[in-house]
Amino acid sequence: MGDVHDNGNTAHDDACLNSCKLAVCGDGFVHVGVEQCDDANDKEADTCDNSCVKPTCGDGLRNGFETDIDCGGVYCDGCLLGQGCAGNLDCGDGICTQNECSPSLPLQPPECAPANVSATQAYDAVKAVCGCHGGGAAGLKFSTAQTFRDSMVKVAAQTAAMDLVTPNNIGQSYLLFKVLDQQGKVVGGRGGPMPLGKPLSAAQTCMLLNWVESGAG
Repeated sequence: MGDVHDNGNTAHDDACLNSCKLAVCGDGFVHVGVEQCDDANDKEADTCDNSCVKPTCGDGLRNGFETDIDCGGVYCDGCLLGQGCAGNLDCGDGICTQNECSPSLPLQPPECAPANVSATQAYDAVKAVCGCHGGGAAGLKFSTAQTFRDSMVKVAAQTAAMDLVTPNNIGQSYLLFKVLDQQGKVVGGRGGPMPLGKPLSAAQTCMLLNWVESGAG
């Protein structure tokens, strides 16, 4: 008695639930072939809208795992400047600052006494702590002062939107962002600092800064 519907089975995924009620959007059960999802709530901006349709990256809504309308998150393209984000990977053309995609931030270098530094001097100062990258990882091979220079000067970083070393410009040298653990300030910057697990001393860091400012020759 009191049955609304009865199709003689106990399945929850057809037109009649096993409670003998007609399947409707919002009942918490996915009606196969009719609904894409059913989360049993009336929230539009989540992983299943009120029509029981899964969100897409072009539906004009901020839903699913998006950090702003149709961008960010796991599945959609990166957001534009000014749009919302939870981390740098959510931004297609910027970095995530206070949950908003913003332009890259400037390098904050330590104070170093000016000095003219050659590639040989810079290499000799840091070669003992070059680690795995020095052996050829990520295209870097620091076996001599020349390879140290050639691996980085005017060479594009693998992920970041700048060269590893730009002569005379520490603010456009991704190597220095990595050494100072500021890679998160650069569009595409990621990972940990360099050298991994072996931070440079103040003297070694200043040697690299001065090398770049001296023209990275």
